[in-house]
Amino acid sequence: MSALNRHAVRRWLLFDENGLPVVEQPEAAWRDLDELEFVTFEHGEEEALEESLDNLHGWLLEDEQARLAPLLAELRHNVQRSWMGRIEREQEQIMAARFKARNNDTEVDIRWLNMKRGLIARLIRELNERILHLDKIREGLQAELSARVVVRLE
Repeated sequence: MSALNRHAVRRWLLFDENGLPVVEQPEAAWRDLDELEFVTFEHGEEEALEESLDNLHGWLLEDEQARLAPLLAELRHNVQRSWMGRIEREQEQIMAARFKARNNDTEVDIRWLNMKRGLIARLIRELNERILHLDKIREGLQAELSARVVVRLE
């Protein structure tokens, strides 16, 4: 599950004059830039760029959530299925022991019964912890956009 915690994507992205990503991105955008130089923005241009970066941040977060949601759902389902299987097997052992004791007109060993109940309680607690951990990963998804802006003025 720790592999789901961090994922990084690095790439160049070209924007159009409206601050939206260009639909057909070139494969090597940096090769098209002849020279890079430091440019200061006018106030309105900087706000437009910030808005574009905020939109991009939101889109990246939505994309990452869409990518991980099916994986987390499947992982959650598999965890529940496997742990509930273990719990049910322990419960079946208790039921079988009670049935056998009833047929033999005896009692189930209380120490064994308490040990099985303790084991079931521990398994339920561990299952809940694992499910909670997966839910925290799903709810805590964040995206960080570290933009290094290159602007080509024509």
